[in-house]
Amino acid sequence: MVNAADVVGFDVYPIFGYGTPGWLNHPASGVKQLIQIAESRPVFIWIESGKGSKWMPYEKQPDVLPHHTHYQVWSALINGATAIGYFTVCGGGIQISEIYCQKCETTIRSKFELCKFCKLTEHQKYFIEVFIKNRGNIKEIEKELGISYPTVRNKLDEVVTALGYHVDQQKNHVNRKEILERLSRGEISKDDAIKLLSE
Repeated sequence: MVNAADVVGFDVYPIFGYGTPGWLNHPASGVKQLIQIAESRPVFIWIESGKGSKWMPYEKQPDVLPHHTHYQVWSALINGATAIGYFTVCGGGIQISEIYCQKCETTIRSKFELCKFCKLTEHQKYFIEVFIKNRGNIKEIEKELGISYPTVRNKLDEVVTALGYHVDQQKNHVNRKEILERLSRGEISKDDAIKLLSE
């Protein structure tokens, strides 16, 4: 397989991928091993610069700090990496500039606007995914994310605001009857009901 390639590369994400800061030397170790089989081919490595794992819930992913990224970059370069790529992006504004059809190989280049949902942060997208998967059942969302009812509500408000809608704080206050009904249905805990009633 390597013989057919012009460039060889790989990725490994010790922090957000595995939650193991002790593995920061893995990218450099991987570069060393790849150089042995790459012969004279360039060796490319992707380095983590932010959260983005699909295998670990966003809430549980440790933050990738600048010193984590710096260490991985320099240790990879010192050990012979030819090129560095960063994953994920910084979170700044992104615009699509090219669309490609795999069937007819047509390429259209222009400036395409992202949809509202595409502009959400990874954290917000993950919350929406959990929200939809649980069909809006707050109790299940609480359980999956390990957060309280008020926190679920705050996260939902954050997404609503990010989508460009106004959150009316007056309407946002849950009335006493609704809180007690949710408590009786087992959707919120006794502690959450007390917090909500005291707001």
